Amino acid sequence: MKPMFQELPFPVDSHIHYYIEDLPHFIVPWHYHPAIEIM
Repeated sequence: MKPMFQELPFPVDSHIHYYIEDLPHFIVPWHYHPAIEIM
């Protein structure tokens, strides 16, 4: 399985952005993007 590129809904050169998603389990597919992600 190859990772998919994920477009980000904010400029990558900005400072800090956050997104909260409240789900019963982890459903994010294998992906990559130019930002650092903390889970």
